[in-house]
Amino acid sequence: MITQIWLAGVAALLCFFTFVGSLSAELLLVLTFMNGIGLAMRWPVFAAIIPDLVNREQLPAALALNGMAMNASRIIGPLVAGALIASAGTEYVFALNMVLSLAITVIIMQWKYQADVSTLPGERFLGAIRVGIQYVKSSSRMRAVLIRIFLFFVQSSALMALLPIIAKEHFSGDAGTFTLLLSSLGFGAVISGAQLPWLRLRFDRNQLVFMGQVILSASAIGVVLAPIYGLQHHL
Repeated sequence: MITQIWLAGVAALLCFFTFVGSLSAELLLVLTFMNGIGLAMRWPVFAAIIPDLVNREQLPAALALNGMAMNASRIIGPLVAGALIASAGTEYVFALNMVLSLAITVIIMQWKYQADVSTLPGERFLGAIRVGIQYVKSSSRMRAVLIRIFLFFVQSSALMALLPIIAKEHFSGDAGTFTLLLSSLGFGAVISGAQLPWLRLRFDRNQLVFMGQVILSASAIGVVLAPIYGLQHHL
């Protein structure tokens, strides 16, 4: 609930400063940074509550569905935002974001969560971090997983961060071009997520991760080579 209220507050500030016409580039960067803090705090919490909602056998499908929902928002979100900007104004996009964040807060408040009562004493925040670091140091498998995750997101985050520049410089496009590229990312993720049960029957986890990394790398190379071979004229 705290992270949702945090995001709603940032959206409210963006809406206000945009409405009064005083949203500078510096203020936009600060508020975007604050929004990123809220998302970074929210995503792990949302992922952690999934095992409390489904049983162990349904957990892989539930995680895949959660990923599909997040990527479906990449398709629907830009389309809704573009329609709002064209019909009403940018400030209404932030207002809608604030309303949706508060609506999720109300839904979470109504969730009847049953907390497990532990017989162990409570653990301090910094102490829990220290224990987690010690566990990673002693587990070679965990280190391997974290390294692979780090390398994957370094690459994938670069493409996402540079997507507006790619839309403008490589394809001489505008906001519509960026929306199309962003929606394509979400559409591809939804399709692959729907095929995960079929893929799990034929490949193990290491093979799936390897194929995903190869496909992502090939896609990034394709984005780089697109202007060289004139593919941008077909978008």
